[in-house]
Amino acid sequence: WHTVKGSARRAGARRIGEFSHALEDLFNRLIDGSVNASDPVLVLINRVPLALQQMIEQLRGGVEPDADLEEMMAHAEAFARGEIAEPVFGCDRKRTLSPEIM
Repeated sequence: WHTVKGSARRAGARRIGEFSHALEDLFNRLIDGSVNASDPVLVLINRVPLALQQMIEQLRGGVEPDADLEEMMAHAEAFARGEIAEPVFGCDRKRTLSPEIM
């Protein structure tokens, strides 16, 4: 996520950079064992690919993401601090990953 964060920021995709930063902190805490992969954390992580795809589509001139990015980032930051948060439902389930992004 460090590379995604830096590359997005250099390319002017500030929103993707901020989103990646919040996730990077959470993933670092998962790796070092200070945060457990609880069900709410896994729900958030499972929503990440679709949210990221929606941000990429927006950069290409598409529509605003369905994902509640602010909520997802707030949850990632809370989880990284070891706080418990409610499960996240950050993306409209009607939208799916497009093959060119996968």
